[in-house]
Amino acid sequence: MDVEAGSLDVALADGEIAERLAACTPRRAPCESGVFARYRACVASASEGAVLRP
Repeated sequence: MDVEAGSLDVALADGEIAERLAACTPRRAPCESGVFARYRACVASASEGAVLRP
Protein backbone atom coordinates (compact mmCIF):
# COMPACT_ATOMS: atom_id res chain seq x y z
CA MET A 1 0.00 0.00 0.00
CA ASP A 2 1.37 3.39 -0.99
CA VAL A 3 -0.65 6.10 0.73
CA GLU A 4 1.14 8.99 -0.92
CA ALA A 5 0.60 7.58 -4.41
CA GLY A 6 -2.92 6.41 -3.51
CA SER A 7 -2.32 2.86 -4.71
CA LEU A 8 -2.84 -0.65 -3.36
CA ASP A 9 -1.10 -3.58 -5.03
CA VAL A 10 -2.35 -7.12 -4.50
CA ALA A 11 -0.86 -10.44 -5.55
CA LEU A 12 -3.92 -11.63 -7.50
CA ALA A 13 -4.37 -12.32 -11.17
CA ASP A 14 -6.75 -10.06 -13.09
CA GLY A 15 -9.07 -13.03 -13.66
CA GLU A 16 -9.27 -13.75 -9.93
CA ILE A 17 -10.13 -10.12 -9.18
CA ALA A 18 -12.81 -10.17 -11.90
CA GLU A 19 -14.33 -13.37 -10.44
CA ARG A 20 -14.43 -11.92 -6.96
CA LEU A 21 -16.04 -8.69 -8.18
CA ALA A 22 -18.65 -10.63 -10.16
CA ALA A 23 -19.53 -12.73 -7.09
CA CYS A 24 -19.75 -9.71 -4.80
CA THR A 25 -23.18 -8.25 -4.14
CA PRO A 26 -23.59 -4.85 -2.47
CA ARG A 27 -25.04 -4.97 1.01
CA ARG A 28 -28.31 -3.23 1.66
CA ALA A 29 -28.31 -0.32 4.07
CA PRO A 30 -29.29 -1.53 7.55
CA CYS A 31 -31.70 1.34 8.04
CA GLU A 32 -33.79 2.72 5.21
CA SER A 33 -36.24 4.77 7.24
CA GLY A 34 -36.50 6.59 10.51
CA VAL A 35 -33.92 8.50 12.52
CA PHE A 36 -30.89 6.49 11.41
CA ALA A 37 -31.80 6.90 7.74
CA ARG A 38 -32.01 10.66 8.23
CA TYR A 39 -28.67 10.60 10.04
CA ARG A 40 -27.04 8.65 7.18
CA ALA A 41 -28.43 11.08 4.62
CA CYS A 42 -27.65 14.31 6.44
CA VAL A 43 -24.46 13.88 8.47
CA ALA A 44 -21.08 15.02 7.19
CA SER A 45 -18.11 12.67 7.19
CA ALA A 46 -15.95 12.20 10.27
CA SER A 47 -13.17 14.22 8.64
CA GLU A 48 -15.59 17.16 8.49
CA GLY A 49 -16.64 16.78 12.13
CA ALA A 50 -19.65 14.49 11.59
CA VAL A 51 -22.02 17.43 11.99
CA LEU A 52 -25.64 17.33 10.82
CA ARG A 53 -26.10 19.23 7.57
CA PRO A 54 -29.38 21.06 7.02
